[in-house]
Amino acid sequence: MRHYIKLGCGVLATIPLLIVLHVIRKYAEDSYPAECECNGENFCFPGVDENLRRKFGRPFPCDHYRYLKRFDLTEAESRTAPNAIEEINEDWQPVFVSGCSEDHFREMVGLVKNIRQRIQNPRIIVYDLGLNSTQIEEVKSWCNVEYRFFVFEQYPEHFRNLRNYAFKAIIAEVLQTEKNFFYYDSSVRLKNDAHKIIPEAVKAGRSPPFMNYNAAPHSVYAVTQEGMYDYLPLPHQIVLAKEYQSLLFVSDSPFTRRAIKWFMLCALTEDCISPPAASPYCYLSSTTDWINNRLGENCHRFDQNVWNFIHLSYLFDPIRRGAQALELVDEWGSGPDFVKKVKKARDRRFIRLGKTFSVIRCDFGNDSFSLTC
Repeated sequence: MRHYIKLGCGVLATIPLLIVLHVIRKYAEDSYPAECECNGENFCFPGVDENLRRKFGRPFPCDHYRYLKRFDLTEAESRTAPNAIEEINEDWQPVFVSGCSEDHFREMVGLVKNIRQRIQNPRIIVYDLGLNSTQIEEVKSWCNVEYRFFVFEQYPEHFRNLRNYAFKAIIAEVLQTEKNFFYYDSSVRLKNDAHKIIPEAVKAGRSPPFMNYNAAPHSVYAVTQEGMYDYLPLPHQIVLAKEYQSLLFVSDSPFTRRAIKWFMLCALTEDCISPPAASPYCYLSSTTDWINNRLGENCHRFDQNVWNFIHLSYLFDPIRRGAQALELVDEWGSGPDFVKKVKKARDRRFIRLGKTFSVIRCDFGNDSFSLTC
């Protein structure tokens, strides 16, 4: 009995300490420099420095606050967001979202055919980013496909330049009506049951509820123009990680709302999403080492870079400790060896999930398969 009482007192004594530690961590997570404040919100991205300490980026313009309110992305709204992954069950009707302009329409036809051939009764949302009238009528004739028009007038002028991919603010719009969905580039093609495998990984805690899954052969560093680091600070050793691209799974959650907040602020700020001199043209033949070298002085992957900065900052954040939360590592650490360990575990986990689909340029689908009702 005496031993039991001692143990009980010891446990009771630790409870106040645990509460204090939780409060300290919560305070640290919510703290940010005074110059970052905008209507009670943090407008400086929480990156990390070379020693894995928090480092805040350049403040985003406070004028963009109205977009956070419009899309329910403030911190108060993010905290109370549901974990929508729990809504996915055997009866879930998978939702796929994509968008294209006139010049990528035939690839979009191939994507919709691919989804319809592989998945029974899917819901597909196609955003019009500049289709002609004939193409619009064709989309409206497809079964299980909803046509939506992207209203460029509601966003800054640089959104009209499709090559900077700021238009992927579409994701925030879709989250207003769909709590679980995939966003595919028009060049994505399914190979396996991605619509089952990826949600299962999120439910099991093996993946965050918002992430890209297709691993590129190059690093984030190789395709990031220098100006983006001003807003999204990450050290060189971290951005040597592989870049993930092309496919997003989006499941509403506090994590997801915060991730979309940072994408929206960057997309709305032209110098962030598209730094001066940034170019989508990358020169793969300029080097044989696509991890440690740049693929051209101005090579830049715009939206893909932002998604990867958000994901990598979560993994290495000293407060959120995403790498530990996802069980990529057992214990938190620091230094180059720890960074390498996390990056290796990241690829071991997510490259496998990325193999559930492929990226095929100029695939227009099977002409004999009809999309009309």
